[in-house]
Amino acid sequence: FSEGLIGLSACIKGQVPNALRHGEDKQALELAERYAKVFGPDRFYIELQRHVGDVPDVNEGLVDVAKKVGLGLVATNDVHFLDADDHEAHGVLTCISTGKQFDDPNRMSYPNNVFLKSPEQMRELFHDFPEACDNTVDIANRCNVDIDLKSQHAPRYAPPTDETPEAYLRRLVYEGCERLYGEITEEVDQRIKREMDVIAGKGFCSYFLIVWDFCNYARERNIPVGARGSGVGTIVGYALGMCDVDPIKYDLLFERFMDPERNEMPDIDIDICQAHRPEVIEYVRQKYGQVAQIITFGTMKARAVIRDVCRVLGVPLDQADKLAKMVPEDLGMTLEKALEIEPELKQLYEEDPQIHRVIDIGERLEGLTRHNSVHACGVVVAD
Repeated sequence: FSEGLIGLSACIKGQVPNALRHGEDKQALELAERYAKVFGPDRFYIELQRHVGDVPDVNEGLVDVAKKVGLGLVATNDVHFLDADDHEAHGVLTCISTGKQFDDPNRMSYPNNVFLKSPEQMRELFHDFPEACDNTVDIANRCNVDIDLKSQHAPRYAPPTDETPEAYLRRLVYEGCERLYGEITEEVDQRIKREMDVIAGKGFCSYFLIVWDFCNYARERNIPVGARGSGVGTIVGYALGMCDVDPIKYDLLFERFMDPERNEMPDIDIDICQAHRPEVIEYVRQKYGQVAQIITFGTMKARAVIRDVCRVLGVPLDQADKLAKMVPEDLGMTLEKALEIEPELKQLYEEDPQIHRVIDIGERLEGLTRHNSVHACGVVVAD
């Protein structure tokens, strides 16, 4: 699967440089030759880095390997934080995630030069290998990936009959309405046709059938399931048994659920009994394959970041608590805003060097992701 891919020999932990680091020059050469065969000599590069703490003679060995195998060199730099002056804040962030104190000599720490260097800084660092810097631009120019984010990627529902998804859906809807209304009146027929024209016109028949399918699966196993929100306002959903509210009787608007003017997938909110929800998701996964639950990110808000930074820097708990409570709990509150509207906080910031440091670091970390977890309800089913 190497076609169209460009490979690099990686940092000091990569196989080729790691072999050189341990004096295994022959193995390093063999590995480089192997990767040159996998990718092709014009699509595999030997990577040079200059970080604090690296074994100084590895680059020399890497250049030798590149010459012997006939490979290009590329200059790279690890990036763990954006700017050079983010080093301290990044160290605090690492302590937050590893549960360490900033003054712990055994804490995980990074060199101060693993920031995003400018082209000028990289060329200065690799002044003796200008071609290695040129190759970074060459690789960038050769990379071209187009990701289609506009098309809908719902999977196609395969009816158990030889009907198309649209024909199958129409039949299910008419059968459901006959069961619910006793007869198809002109009002019901007009409503079905209007809704189906919009659903089919936008290519959403498979989407409705998939939702109907897993709701049906749940009901057959006595798992409580039902739609809510704007999804209740459709006769198609009512006929399929996705909801049990008659949209005609209660004069519910289909357009609130699906706007004919907008080409967006409708949002069918389905509640499923929490005890058996994993079983229903697993059914969908087994049948449709590409199924994932949505991730959710917890970010570092103004008050929380103050407490985290205080703990890492060894600020006493009572002082940290008092400082955090000075930050208003308003929605969208930031440390910058808090300094503007809270005179006492502003005074502490200007007079106390430790508090000044806490808030400065906090402002750099504020808004970053602290942890991730599984979203309470969002599930993606795709082709």
